[in-house]
Amino acid sequence: MFRRFFLSLALGGLVVPGSTAFADLPADITAHDGLVSSLTFSPDGTQLASAGFDGKVKIWSVADGKLVREIPAHEKACYGVTYRPDGQAIATAGLDGLIRIWNLADGAKLAELKGHTGIVDAVRYTPDGAMLISCGQDKTVRFWKTADNAEAKKLEGHGGTVYSIALSADGKFAATASQDKTVRLWDIAAGAQAKELPGSEDAVLTAVFSPDGALVYSGGMDRKIRVWSVSEGKQAREIAGHTDPVFGLALNAAGDRLVSSGYAGNINIWNAADGAKMSSTKPSFGGYSVAISPTGKFIVSGHENGHIYVTPMP
Repeated sequence: MFRRFFLSLALGGLVVPGSTAFADLPADITAHDGLVSSLTFSPDGTQLASAGFDGKVKIWSVADGKLVREIPAHEKACYGVTYRPDGQAIATAGLDGLIRIWNLADGAKLAELKGHTGIVDAVRYTPDGAMLISCGQDKTVRFWKTADNAEAKKLEGHGGTVYSIALSADGKFAATASQDKTVRLWDIAAGAQAKELPGSEDAVLTAVFSPDGALVYSGGMDRKIRVWSVSEGKQAREIAGHTDPVFGLALNAAGDRLVSSGYAGNINIWNAADGAKMSSTKPSFGGYSVAISPTGKFIVSGHENGHIYVTPMP
């Protein structure tokens, strides 16, 4: 409810000029007619996929920022997009309660997955590509077999909308962030809840694993970034200094740089080891999504004005 309230404030296309931030990739990409809800890089790092409240998914070339393909993914808002591990297809999540699978070679729809009874907020493939995991407004986490697109498991336990999913690099655990003020860890092989991480003061909107899977970072409406020990199932520390609700989190491959985005539009870069703020920029209002390039050299953030901004990593 909380994140959706802010998302409903989306406006259209203010153009903010910028200089080149990385190679030939523009610092400012006019992407969607409405806010940019999700960003993800292809497994090989050559493409960036963006999802927007205009219902579209767009595939961008990382080399030059040019549009490679546009897919009319959902009739209404598209909330999430993720690449299949082989890089040949994407899955999208929509306001319409549907999950759709798309072939990137020609933009054709490969499958439509039905089961959620409300908005689907996020989708993620397991590293081996065997499962697609989804979550949403109906408070459930669902596992889908990619071999036949059948629902394999419906997991319940959250007491509110489930906003995001993160997966450990080894594919053993999924972490979900929810309106019910908790992060929950799910054993993917067992298809069951492993741990509940309570303690947040308001809705949790985003979570991400450290590269080694030992920690989970979460953020949300209480304007705090919390660091959780996976083995102990409790909060290890807190990163203070965020001045607005935390909508997006991303860690680089080395695990030493944490990037956060928030409602005010600030893109903050933190030292993941000690929580010190390294830098902060504000390309535009409403930073709803953020991702770090596989090379770790730059950050992309999606904003309320429909633009994607590119920031060099310090």
